[in-house]
Amino acid sequence: LKLLKAKEGAQFYYYTHASSDNSANVIGVATSKLETRVYIAFTNLDSAWYTISPDTILKAGNKTYKLTSTLNCEISPNVSYIDSGETAYMALIFPSIPSNSQTITVSEGGDGWLFEDISLK
Repeated sequence: LKLLKAKEGAQFYYYTHASSDNSANVIGVATSKLETRVYIAFTNLDSAWYTISPDTILKAGNKTYKLTSTLNCEISPNVSYIDSGETAYMALIFPSIPSNSQTITVSEGGDGWLFEDISLK
């Protein structure tokens, strides 16, 4: 996946721990004046496809931001296909968040992915 280019003034945060379940992990967050990208590694444990809800949100402070697009992940009702045991790397793209944001939460809502208290330090 392409990271935001340095000329776009992006700040990148790398993680190995922000997990929604055993199959999905936030591996990084890139913030810039243009957008916020949340990078996720998803390992297929038992299905042939993955997707993200169009209702997915990012919370930073007391503000909520709606998903605007993705890289390497279809937005429901469309799906992306993956073989069992494979890992897909994707980016969820949201509007730019304030540069002084300390933590974010990403939620699909319902029974979907929930990544809480992702530190931006």
